[in-house]
Amino acid sequence: MSEFTATNEDFNDPSLQGGGEIIFNNEVPVAIKSENDEEEDNATILVRIKIIVVNGGDDVPQHVRLEMLCDSDLFFLYEAEYAQEDFEILKKTEGLTIKFEEFPQLLVEIIEQYITEPDSYSLLFEQQSEEQSTLRFQQQLKFKLIDILALDLKPASEEFVKDSIQYRYNAAKAEIKAAHTELNDLYALLKIKNPTVLKKMTTRK
Repeated sequence: MSEFTATNEDFNDPSLQGGGEIIFNNEVPVAIKSENDEEEDNATILVRIKIIVVNGGDDVPQHVRLEMLCDSDLFFLYEAEYAQEDFEILKKTEGLTIKFEEFPQLLVEIIEQYITEPDSYSLLFEQQSEEQSTLRFQQQLKFKLIDILALDLKPASEEFVKDSIQYRYNAAKAEIKAAHTELNDLYALLKIKNPTVLKKMTTRK
């Protein structure tokens, strides 16, 4: 794995390089079915799904993008992006009845169902090849498993993956620094308010 180090520059989420707003950012369990994997039981991993909306005029999105990444595998990063014309194709193939401006909220509502009702809903990530994958939103009915929605995903560019790793490294480093600052503030407060307790804390082995 390549080594990435933090810089002195302010770091920004690369998901927002093209502008827009992150309307969903949460971890979800996803079953992984790799290419040529014939086993019925697929490995399940925890992935982070982000939904980004770049607004155009009149409250109609210019782009809607879904990103799927994994904190345990920093190079696992897939994405799907939809403009109005892309959505119209998806709408036809998937039999959707909503408008493009309703699409982001539909994605959020569906994914939240998978978090709150894991026994009834599941996500399956199928890797047909290195360049072609499908994220299937599935519902378990009484006698069968059906697809609610299927989105074609592609691997993110090498540059975007690198920027994402750098961002996550910097964010983790900032969190650690903030935790150390909070701990030092607590020590300073105890030194003034209750030095006896502080002495016990610092001498305890």
